Amino acid sequence: MTEVLDQSEVDVLLAAVEQDGLDLSGGGEQGGGGGGPPTANEPYDFRQPEFLTPNQKEALKTLHLYFARDFKQALSSFLQDEVKVELREADVLAYSTMAGAFSNPFSCLNVLTAKPLSGQLIVEIHPAIVFPLIDKLLGGGKAVDVQAPERPLTTIEWRMVSSITQRIVAVLNTTWRKVADIDFRIVGTESNPVLVKIMAEHEPVVLIAFDLHMGEANGVMNVCIPFHALRPLLGRLTDLFGASPKTPAPGGDGRAKPHAPETPAVNADVQRSLLDAELDARCDIGFAMVKVNDLESLAAGDVVPIEAMAGAGAEFTFCVNGIPKFRVAPRSMRNHAAVQILRRMKKE
Repeated sequence: MTEVLDQSEVDVLLAAVEQDGLDLSGGGEQGGGGGGPPTANEPYDFRQPEFLTPNQKEALKTLHLYFARDFKQALSSFLQDEVKVELREADVLAYSTMAGAFSNPFSCLNVLTAKPLSGQLIVEIHPAIVFPLIDKLLGGGKAVDVQAPERPLTTIEWRMVSSITQRIVAVLNTTWRKVADIDFRIVGTESNPVLVKIMAEHEPVVLIAFDLHMGEANGVMNVCIPFHALRPLLGRLTDLFGASPKTPAPGGDGRAKPHAPETPAVNADVQRSLLDAELDARCDIGFAMVKVNDLESLAAGDVVPIEAMAGAGAEFTFCVNGIPKFRVAPRSMRNHAAVQILRRMKKE
């Protein structure tokens, strides 16, 4: 029977190599090589082996590019301000190494389940971006890059952050539904990274890191998934989002741009995502001239007369995201002002 070394025996062997200077150059004859040149040795870290193939890693990145795009749209719409979400990396690390990347001594940690997958996940948002997000929710102006206070979030702040983390969970559900029917849910929150241990320190985890930018403020959001939970989905993940035979065009930095394969399933998911996109629709049908003195005295219940832009039978332009789309007429419905679409405007 072949004997398998455990981690402690591997550590002892590595220590002996370093102390005694054992010759691992492989200078002896190579089997079947006929005296050819010796094979070069490559370093291998037994404590942190490679668990993902390049194709699996590419598929994981491509999937989370969808997450970054959809979360950017959801968060920007919610905050009514532009928020950039960019994928930084997707890699496999030991849990102890990943936990060391968390903000210390305080952070914004959310523990999730992902049924039917086993184990728990962690979503961490760095305080450098958490506090500007909270300030924006409280009606603050342009976000600036300031030093985050070194303290845990208060109960009220956690409740405000939950409105953001719930959107993270919603987008995770939508994104991973392309691969399998997974139900992500938040089951706990914590400010101290030391108190959050979802697995043993030497166990491998998949770390997906994102850069969040809002105004001058920026920070990192980490999504930590146990590798053993992700393993059953790697085959389907690679089939859907693995690298295509054609090499994508390189970006400005010389690296290949991540791509999204154009398959019927992916196209259908993109169409479903577009159906939930929020658009700014408006129609100006009148105006009012108000003096500053009168404006300061306005209160709830006051009536301001509106001067219509035209008389009876007037038509107005209905714009979507600032682009003229329809010609409409003013109407009323259930005691509310409304417009009736008359026709679609022709493209110029």
